[in-house]
Amino acid sequence: MHTDEFEISILREVNNCASNLKRLDKIIKEMDDKYMMTTDEFIKNYSDSQHRRNHDFKKWFNTVESLKR
Repeated sequence: MHTDEFEISILREVNNCASNLKRLDKIIKEMDDKYMMTTDEFIKNYSDSQHRRNHDFKKWFNTVESLKR
């Protein structure tokens, strides 16, 4: 059964998801620009232990992983 409450709830969830995707995309774009490399390039190099100690790189990697879920 379709109700206005149901539609409002679904729309709220869709908007929330869209907002989260925009936020994650913004973080990735900022990291791409800051470190002058694409996210794909970064991911290929992330296994280097030196990268794992960098706070920005951890954030970047975790953001990419969040988008996979």
